[in-house]
Amino acid sequence: MIITLSTGKPRVNNSIMPTTYTFQKGDSLYKIARRFYGDGARWETLFEKNAATLSHPLLIEVGTVLYL
Repeated sequence: MIITLSTGKPRVNNSIMPTTYTFQKGDSLYKIARRFYGDGARWETLFEKNAATLSHPLLIEVGTVLYL
């Protein structure tokens, strides 16, 4: 993404979304979806992307690496 400032010079936005996230104590798929997707209701997308690793959306161990 390029942002143009009032000076007319373009500046590159370096805030790139990460591709993985390590599950931490107190996390939930809802909270992670809200943080990275802007909508907690998209928790099912996270669950589907990580179906090979996750067996149940409420039984995720701390330290599990999730694909975003």
